[in-house]
Amino acid sequence: MADEGRFSDAQSLWGPHLDETEKLVWTGRPSAVISIPFDSRFLDFVGGCFAVALGIVIIAGKLPQSDENTTPALFGWFIVAIGAASAIAPLLWSNWQRWNSRYAVTTRRALILRRSFGFRSMQSWQVQTIPALELATGWHKSVWFDKSKAGFLSAKRQRNIGFEMISDAEEVFSLLLKVQRDAK
Repeated sequence: MADEGRFSDAQSLWGPHLDETEKLVWTGRPSAVISIPFDSRFLDFVGGCFAVALGIVIIAGKLPQSDENTTPALFGWFIVAIGAASAIAPLLWSNWQRWNSRYAVTTRRALILRRSFGFRSMQSWQVQTIPALELATGWHKSVWFDKSKAGFLSAKRQRNIGFEMISDAEEVFSLLLKVQRDAK
């Protein structure tokens, strides 16, 4: 459980989103460390780096002949730009979203609140209906409780949803299991 000072601040943040019978059990936020997760975003990163390398090869091979025809070199720069955006944008966006996220567990729900660019979004999951909680240990300690489709036109790739990169993942996992048992 969070210390009382942090918990009272959390009450003012989460209070408007709670029902009258709900009580906060845990609040937290993810680590601020920049990371490259090994999921669909990592594949986007690798693909983008490959495109950057291909663009550089095209530019290097075509620049000496640029007196007559600059189209291949311009095409190479275009591939470099698209590859760099494909490699960096998903990582920056996922880190930005994580930095602006707050997590909470109540007596009934798991909550994720995101605030960025003046907008707020809140997602909630009824703890008793979460089919399978998953604890990820290691450097990216996380508690996962849902999946979503990841990326553009990627029907087969799925991304985990939950409390990402939290320092007390084991405690939160146990707490969610207890809330699940108490709700039944």
